[in-house]
Amino acid sequence: RLEICVTRYRERTKLANKELKYFNEYLFLGGINAHVPLHYGVDTVDMDPSDVIKAHLASSKGNVYGSTENLQHYDPCNSEGWEVNWRKVVAGYIAEAVPRMTWQCEDPRTEMRSAIHVVAAFLRYVIQHKVCEEYKEDVKAALKLCGQGRAEMTLIHQAISKLPGLFNECLCGLFADPARPLVVDTERSRCEKEMIFKSAVTVFCGKDVFEKMKSVPHVKTIHSAECDLEVLSVHHATAQEQRIQQAYIHMHSADYNIKMGYITVRHCVLPTFRYYGVPERVPAQAIDRIILDDDILSHLKPGFFLRVTLAELNIGLKFMADYPSIFPTFQTILPQALMRRYKRGPSRKAARTVESVFDEDTYLKKG
Repeated sequence: RLEICVTRYRERTKLANKELKYFNEYLFLGGINAHVPLHYGVDTVDMDPSDVIKAHLASSKGNVYGSTENLQHYDPCNSEGWEVNWRKVVAGYIAEAVPRMTWQCEDPRTEMRSAIHVVAAFLRYVIQHKVCEEYKEDVKAALKLCGQGRAEMTLIHQAISKLPGLFNECLCGLFADPARPLVVDTERSRCEKEMIFKSAVTVFCGKDVFEKMKSVPHVKTIHSAECDLEVLSVHHATAQEQRIQQAYIHMHSADYNIKMGYITVRHCVLPTFRYYGVPERVPAQAIDRIILDDDILSHLKPGFFLRVTLAELNIGLKFMADYPSIFPTFQTILPQALMRRYKRGPSRKAARTVESVFDEDTYLKKG
């Protein structure tokens, strides 16, 4: 049924080259061999679309599936380790494949929408023609995820365009060299970066961090490491917090109109191509607060994931030391993605010799 459905969809939609590339990638992640040549013994140009489909039905041999000779795709005769999950395939496609295929394009946001639209149109076709009625609800969930994925990936594109933000630039400039710690003077600021840093600590970091900043002889970076983080909440500055920060800045004779806030995050372990399944490291249990510019916060939402190098100061403040990777709420890496560059190894049977070419028993023993 699925083979017939894919053939009908291709014949009727006439996908362009890029759209066909996206569709083939989606099929591959679902375990389907999308590169089966369709030869019917006649010129398909002279055939009606219905005749092309009939010719395919007559010659269909299930070539879209894998076999013992083709381990790269789903094999119905050996389905161990596979499950039918339309929504999860779409999640893996949007979260991993779409960014990889579109981020270097001239207009990645438009290409992202096109890549998702191709799959959404196919899922509508599956529902309309009742191809897999036993998985109807799962297919509908996958179609709904396409809309959610389009919205979340748009937010991610917009957030990335605003990075790193003024606050992160200031902290990276102040604490880039561990050999030159910052001596904090609460009465005055020697530079604009220090003034922005102190104003953010005063407003957003809590009393304990503020008191440490005043008491320590100097502020320095004590630790940094790559972390996977899940966004728990997004806090935009209230009107009162905004007034306090602006008053602090104007008090130091600066004319900045900056707006900040923070996100609360918890540590987690995201799946990667280096392993699948049991995490190799245990995430920290603490919930951290990370200050960001408001125009970045506007494009983040609870449930997003970040992979970033997090630096910690000796006063308890943590900040992003580099550009973060941002992932959607349904971040997924499918095991099938690890088969993308799979190549079957050489045969383990011994090569035939002149003496053994007619001796099948000898040949099998050597194999």
